[in-house]
Amino acid sequence: MPKVFLSPYISVLLESGHVGGCAKSFEPLHFALKEREWPYDYGDDPSFFCRRKLNNALTWGVCRADVRNQVQPGDVVVFFAFTNLGEQVEYRLSAIATVERKIRQSDVFCNPSYRDYTQYLNLLVRPLDGVGKEWQHYEPGSPEKDWHGDWLSRIVPFRFFSKPELERQAKIHRVSTDSYIDGKQFRFGSNYVLFSQHKDQTFVISDPPKVAHAVPPRAEVWNSDRLSGEIYGQTVKKAQPDGVQRTLRLDNKVQQPHSPPIRWEISEHELHSWRETFFELLLTHGLKRC
Repeated sequence: MPKVFLSPYISVLLESGHVGGCAKSFEPLHFALKEREWPYDYGDDPSFFCRRKLNNALTWGVCRADVRNQVQPGDVVVFFAFTNLGEQVEYRLSAIATVERKIRQSDVFCNPSYRDYTQYLNLLVRPLDGVGKEWQHYEPGSPEKDWHGDWLSRIVPFRFFSKPELERQAKIHRVSTDSYIDGKQFRFGSNYVLFSQHKDQTFVISDPPKVAHAVPPRAEVWNSDRLSGEIYGQTVKKAQPDGVQRTLRLDNKVQQPHSPPIRWEISEHELHSWRETFFELLLTHGLKRC
């Protein structure tokens, strides 16, 4: 049975001011964040910025490896942007996206079908040769000082290699298909997620509405307006039919306040009906696609 996942991602508030030239790959994204253009992720993962600028599919390939490894084609991910505003955290509904397929990050560079995604910012490696054997740690979506130390664990099969050995190899910032980690030959995992571009399967909101707020470490409180209430009814409330209360934010969680994700199973027929109802709800409230 397919599943629905509720996945918050952080959208930071960058200070306004002078922005340098756009020679660096992440500068246009950071300029958009400074201009409050849309609640993008700092490193564009999920890739709402590149999807919008390059007119291609939404992808997910860096953050939330625990969820990326779980989702399967046909599953739906509901993305909520959350932003720290001093003492308070603000939540917005950004998108409802249906998983179309999952590929390896190496496929982006080695399979001509995915060539367009080499321009995306939510990548963790780039090839050092023309045959896909040697790979280098590289994150085009953010300055090097903000790159992920655990980059290697984010592109391999989930829990296939031991964490200490992955950390040891990651410090080199390079890996080869001839490398052995924990006695096993290195391989990429199929955990780079591509979402459907069909309008009946994915809805990215042009102006994401504010739906909830939280005062850490307490859980979020949903806004009292009608739209927020109906979105709550289609998301968090749907995940608690057994009466157990669930929240986007987990109490007493400061560093990783949104793991594990809220998720629930749903039949194919129910999923189609739920998604159609959700999309109609958004359109009825005047929300548009982007």
